[in-house]
Amino acid sequence: MSLPPPLPGKLRLASWNVRKCFGLDWRRDPERVARGIARLGADVVTLQEADWRLGPRHSAIPPHAIRELAGMEPLPAGKGTSLGHHGNAMLVRERVEVASVAPFDLMGIGRGGILAELSVREVPFRLVGTHFSLVRRTRLSQQVEIVKRLSALEPRPVAIMGDFNEFSRTAGFAPFRVSKFDVREVGNSFHTTYPWAPLDRFVLKGLHMIRGGVAKGPEFGRASDHLPIWADIAWPPG
Repeated sequence: MSLPPPLPGKLRLASWNVRKCFGLDWRRDPERVARGIARLGADVVTLQEADWRLGPRHSAIPPHAIRELAGMEPLPAGKGTSLGHHGNAMLVRERVEVASVAPFDLMGIGRGGILAELSVREVPFRLVGTHFSLVRRTRLSQQVEIVKRLSALEPRPVAIMGDFNEFSRTAGFAPFRVSKFDVREVGNSFHTTYPWAPLDRFVLKGLHMIRGGVAKGPEFGRASDHLPIWADIAWPPG
C-alpha cells in the first residue's frame, strides 16, 4: 500500500508540489488537489507552487476548499490573495498548535519558504517548508541560509521539507549533512507519469522517521506533475 493510514499517536508530515493546481490533463482543478490533501491524512502539509507565479500571485487553491474538503487550516504566510510565500504554503490540522509563522526569502529569483513554530500535545517542534532553485550552486547556498537561520534559534526538533529540485541520490546536500541533519529520500516523486527522480524530500534533526513514502493512487495520479511525499514521525520525539 503506497499510503497507509497514519499511525496512532504519531505525527504525519507531508509535502506536495501542486503545480498551481494544473493537472496532467492541463485542467486547473483546486478541488481535486484539496481532496488529495485530505487523503494524505497528515497533521502538517507543505505545498509548493500553491500560488500563481506572476502578477499579484493569487492563490491557486482557495482557502475555503482547503478547509471544507481537506479539513485543514492554511497558516497566514501570504500577502493579499496569496496562500503562501513565493508559492510555499503550510497547512495544519486542528490538533496542531501554532506559536508563530515567519515567511522568509532565499537567494534566487522568487525563492523562499516558511518557518513555523508548532506543537502537538504541548511538545514543540519547528517546521520549514521550501522550494529550492533549479541550479545546484544556488541550492547549496540556500541550504547554508536555512542552517544559519535555524542555528540562531533555540534548539528544538526540526523538519525541513519540500521540493529540493535535486536529482542526485548521493550529492547536493553537503550543508545539511555537515550540520548533522538527516536527509531522507522516501521515493521517486517526479514525474507523476513515470516517477524516476526523488525531487521531494524530508530533512530532519531531532526527529525519528518511522516510515515514509510517495503517495500514489487516483487522487494524485493526474493532479500535478509531482506526487506527494509523506512521513510518520515518532511522537513525542526522542
